[in-house]
Order: sequence, then structure tokens, then C-alpha cells
Amino acid sequence: MADHRTWLAQPHPARSAAQSAIVAAAITYTLDAFGRMASAPAHTGLIHADIHLGNLILAGDRVALIDFEQLGWGPFAYDLAVLHADLAYHAPATAQHWPALLAGYQRVAPLPYATAADFAALLAAVHLAFLDWLYNTDSPAVWQQQSPRIPATYAALTAILHDAHA
Repeated sequence: MADHRTWLAQPHPARSAAQSAIVAAAITYTLDAFGRMASAPAHTGLIHADIHLGNLILAGDRVALIDFEQLGWGPFAYDLAVLHADLAYHAPATAQHWPALLAGYQRVAPLPYATAADFAALLAAVHLAFLDWLYNTDSPAVWQQQSPRIPATYAALTAILHDAHA
């Protein structure tokens, strides 16, 4: 998480000073939250780290994941946070179904985070990872396709920071 400060230190023509301040505050918030979060072994393991609608294949009542490029070790809730962020941006009408998704998850396993604040910190981490990836891409096609998501990402980070201080 602290590595985000490296790319943040590099000016980017598409990032304003206000946006840089949001990123800096989000990094600090997330690092502080991670320091407070319990890292229970039952909540950590092999994660996909890129679960979004484009990486899900539906066949009848079965769901399969593809694209394991970011597979790694981390908190299981990170996968839920990635999916939540993707749904919030690409399919905002599905937000009403989020409680049902969590209920379905809990039929298989308990939620892998202790509090809503823990989940918010993981959401902030997802948004920071997205900005890192986007601001550091060498691909004009990626920038063109993904840059429209920037305002929603900053709005989400601002909301998380606001809720944390409320």
C-alpha cells in the first residue's frame, strides 16, 4: 500500500492537485486501517484479486472464473471488494442485489471481514490499485477505455474518507 506513494509523487497531466490529495489521504487511511485489522488465518489465503464481470463465465446456475494473472495471497475480502467496485461502476442497478450476494456468500463461509470499516478499507485499496494501474499504463487503448472511470473512483474514495471521519 505504501508503494502507491511512489507513483503519486510523479506528476500526471490528468491528475489534479486535489485528486493527488485524495489519493494521499486514502493511502494513509488504508494503511492505518490495515494496521488495525485482524489478519485471521481464516480470512486470508489464495485470492483471484481481479473478480469483475468480465472475468466471470455463467453456464446455467454455475459460475466460473477466468484470468488468473493477479492470483496471489491476501485477504479473501479483497475479492469481494473488487467485485463490489466493479458492480458499483458498471452495473449500479445491481447495488440492490449486494445484500443477496453477501447472503449467498455466507451460506458457504462467514464474511471474511469483521466490520464495515474493514471492508471500506479494502474498497479503498481496490480503488488505489485501479488508479495505480491506470496512471501507469503504457497503453493508449487502456487509458482511452478506462479513464472515464476516474471521476467515479475519486468520488468513491472521497465517500470512503468522509464516512471514516463521520
